Amino acid sequence: MIPNCGPAPKASHAEQEVYHLIRKQLDDDFTVIHSLPWLSAAVREISGVKAVTGEIDFLVVHAALGVLAIEVKGGAHSVQGVAFVHIESGTQTRALEQVRASTHGLARWLGGRPGIYLRIGYALAFPHSDFEGQVTSPGLTDLSVEPPQTIVIDRPDLPQIGRRIVEIMTYWRGALRNPPLGEARMRALVSAICPAFDGTPSWGARVVWDDKTWLRLTPEQSSVIDDIVVGRSMVITGWPGTGKTLLLMGSARRLLQNGQRVLVLTFNTLLAQFIQRQLGRHKRLKVATWHAFCGSAAGRPKGGGERDTGWLEQGCVEDIQHAASQGELEPFDTILIDEAQTFRLAWIQWLSTWHADRQLVACCDETQVFAFEEERVSLAQLCRSLGVPKPFGLTIALRAPGAVYRRLRGVRRPDYQLTTPRDIEADTLQEVLVVGMPEALHRTLDMLAEKGVPESEIVVLEKYGWIASNDEAAPVRFYSVSRFRGLEAPVVIVLHAEQMDDAELFCAYSRATTLCIALYDAEVLGVKGADGVDSLFQQTLLAMPGNSAQAEAARLEAHTGEILRGHFELQWLGLLSAQIAWLPEWGAWLLVAQGDLSQFWIDYLASHYPWPIYYWIGASLRDIWMASPVRDVARESPGGSPHRVRLCQRCSFITPQRLNPLSSEECWECSLCSRNHAAPVPLPNQTVLELRRVDPLVMADDPKALSEVEKKSLPLSLAAGAAWSFAARSAHHDLAGLGQIGGGRVSYHAAVGFMYSWINLWPPHRKLEVRRIAADLYARYLPPKGLTLEQWQRDFAAAFGVAYKRGHLSKVVKGIYAITPR
Repeated sequence: MIPNCGPAPKASHAEQEVYHLIRKQLDDDFTVIHSLPWLSAAVREISGVKAVTGEIDFLVVHAALGVLAIEVKGGAHSVQGVAFVHIESGTQTRALEQVRASTHGLARWLGGRPGIYLRIGYALAFPHSDFEGQVTSPGLTDLSVEPPQTIVIDRPDLPQIGRRIVEIMTYWRGALRNPPLGEARMRALVSAICPAFDGTPSWGARVVWDDKTWLRLTPEQSSVIDDIVVGRSMVITGWPGTGKTLLLMGSARRLLQNGQRVLVLTFNTLLAQFIQRQLGRHKRLKVATWHAFCGSAAGRPKGGGERDTGWLEQGCVEDIQHAASQGELEPFDTILIDEAQTFRLAWIQWLSTWHADRQLVACCDETQVFAFEEERVSLAQLCRSLGVPKPFGLTIALRAPGAVYRRLRGVRRPDYQLTTPRDIEADTLQEVLVVGMPEALHRTLDMLAEKGVPESEIVVLEKYGWIASNDEAAPVRFYSVSRFRGLEAPVVIVLHAEQMDDAELFCAYSRATTLCIALYDAEVLGVKGADGVDSLFQQTLLAMPGNSAQAEAARLEAHTGEILRGHFELQWLGLLSAQIAWLPEWGAWLLVAQGDLSQFWIDYLASHYPWPIYYWIGASLRDIWMASPVRDVARESPGGSPHRVRLCQRCSFITPQRLNPLSSEECWECSLCSRNHAAPVPLPNQTVLELRRVDPLVMADDPKALSEVEKKSLPLSLAAGAAWSFAARSAHHDLAGLGQIGGGRVSYHAAVGFMYSWINLWPPHRKLEVRRIAADLYARYLPPKGLTLEQWQRDFAAAFGVAYKRGHLSKVVKGIYAITPR
């Protein structure tokens, strides 16, 4: 079917009915083109080809049977010779003459193309009429064949309309003595009418179709404008694409024509600019964002001071209230608010008070409130503030493709009957797992260009808009999802869809009018796994056949640990308290970071051995961090500089590399080359034995139960890590200091670990004497080389001072603290 997106709602009911019946009953050997005049206009608009004259409702093409033109007439008709009379209106229709003229015009137009000259048969369809077999006029029925063959299809034929079309095409093939059309001529014919056709209309043609068909006010929506124009305050609600913004703009035009003063308010700037362009400049019209309205009333310079959070939330209301009290606000007859769900309740309440006894209309969609938007007005609060008993719901969604609405309903079920007349075309929603997001975006843009989509019809949406374009004239526009809320584009590409939550994806998908392409990072979803995603969009995607396996395969290709395992023979030490390996080719430790204890292990390795430590977390994709050996534990930290595992041409194998911060180009520097590492470095057996000896001490069920000899052989950093881990296992409450046991100087980090283990394990009001406890620990465990008792006590005091400032300790006297009750 061309177009495959279903018949236009503005087409007659009869055409829509015939469209669906043909689609269901004819197999894929047929190509059926619907509404030929429109397709001709699309061809002319897209490629400059001269339009076909005449009117043909359906053109049926088959390689063996030839071509059949069908004219559809709705309503009950009677037949008078070769004329048909509409029974209700009495109007006479010369349907036969029309279809003959259109068919001959099409044949002449096609005849100008080499190899496409052909004779075309025709038929008349009356889906609401029953002629009871009485159509016997020579122009409509061939009595010279047995049985007589009529070219009229009426209501009794509808259940088998596919068979009737085949019968009529078979008749015309013989009557016109047409040879078989053949696959090549069939493709040439379809290509002539629909350029670049490859089995479905090109995306460029579908963009034109959707714009002409779905993005216009329907009669039902126009009736809502009539209600607004009479002066009623209203709250209009509905899903994306139900026409709220169209209604608002249509209402504004009508109100301005009636001489009224109109204020249109939105939340985001792009939407305000769009509405202003659509409505044009008018002396009785003001279009602004809420904050621009408040700022201009208060005399604030444009863009000045409006980014202060306090002003954005509360100060704007104070400014507009002051301006109103001074009589500085011009009055309006009607206020129209679009995307009202983005407004705060206080803003709506002020508008309702200031604009009391006059018309206020708010359009809202509660499905489009983002997680970072707090204290937004609810639908019920909107109704109460405007004095409206209940909202007026729009229930027909037209803007987005049917496949998009099907996905949206699967994620968020509406609590009323939402309908869309658009057919579900599977290819209008493409959710793709990709590896290499920049390359995937370029491939997608190239594909769209090949399919005839102008760059100006494409919008790329991201969660944060890091590469957002502020240039309205840019060929392809890039925006954050929140900035583009309330707007639409024929083709929407959702970039890094795996970063978005359901509310953001819901908004992003619904911006598309013809095609939505969501690009998900397969590697990231592979790390999350089907059981680890909390987004219904992502769960649905991974549940599709093959996607979960594809994501897992991508994860294995990109996971730091898997890359290293695939390229090297890692020498795992088999420890229980940490996953530590030795990599001779790098001359370095490898560590899988799992919880806070891993950081204490890094401190220990950095302060006791001369080799770097490379570590990664479980979800790392090619990322790895390097901790360096330290000489002075009281002053130095191992750090954690970010690297990536990449192939080094000089080393000829995978190495840790980092971007040169001083280079304007993407310049990667190999860590091994930087430290002139060449030959593999074996790990001394004595070192392996040392680590395996301390491992069970770190894993002790209760560190206090260790013997004095065992404690003295336990390095201070690992003793602190063991104490913190024991507290985390034993505490029956939320841990104080959780997330604050990070790195830093080695000795200070150990002091923090000990201190927070006591804060979480010991009872409230327990007193802690800093210098005495520090001395006890220094004597009890094995301090790192070079750390003096004085330095240790100084770091211990610093750690206690930080906990005091955080409210976890209270000061008794100098040097003595008490644990604050939880």
